[in-house]
Amino acid sequence: MPPEEVRALEEEAASIKGSRYALVKNPEDLTDGQRARLEALKKRAGSRLVRAWELKEDLRAVFRAADGSEAAELLDDWMH
Repeated sequence: MPPEEVRALEEEAASIKGSRYALVKNPEDLTDGQRARLEALKKRAGSRLVRAWELKEDLRAVFRAADGSEAAELLDDWMH
């Protein structure tokens, strides 16, 4: 692997390290620093990690639904 690819992977790993709590906490409970870290991660287009976070948030919406029919619709959207 060329050195520039190794460097890029190391930089990506460093930017992700320490972001765990920002990714798993409810967005409304994030500290300012965690919110900034999450926003920085979200700006990286194509990140599988960001897609996983989006799926987690979409699934949380199912549980916050006002009623069963809304929850069923959100869950159907989440699965497809």
